[in-house]
Amino acid sequence: MTSDPRKVRQCLFNLLSNACRFTQDGTVELEVRRFVDEGPVVGLVPRHGHRVGIHPDELANIFEPFSQADLSTARREGGTGLGLAITRQLCELMGGRVTVESDPGTGSTFEIRLPADVPA
Repeated sequence: MTSDPRKVRQCLFNLLSNACRFTQDGTVELEVRRFVDEGPVVGLVPRHGHRVGIHPDELANIFEPFSQADLSTARREGGTGLGLAITRQLCELMGGRVTVESDPGTGSTFEIRLPADVPA
């Protein structure tokens, strides 16, 4: 993958730090794979389990600045509500996207898909 290492690092840091902060008695995994069906795209998939998950009503705003899905958890765990918004903007700047799937009671999977070759 040829890309802007600072932007990729910041995206991963944001997602993985959220996963670690909101995972209790569970695991955090990072999977990296290449998707050939979409052209040269690399997927970076941090997933975490054994968490409450994000309620479907809260998913619509999860990438908005200063938005936090669960205010009681946010108060306890901290955070500004900017990490996911920044991650989305950085992914879009590199020609990619970030998505989330979440199941309340199970956990969440965030997925970053970026072109394998991002011009400088």
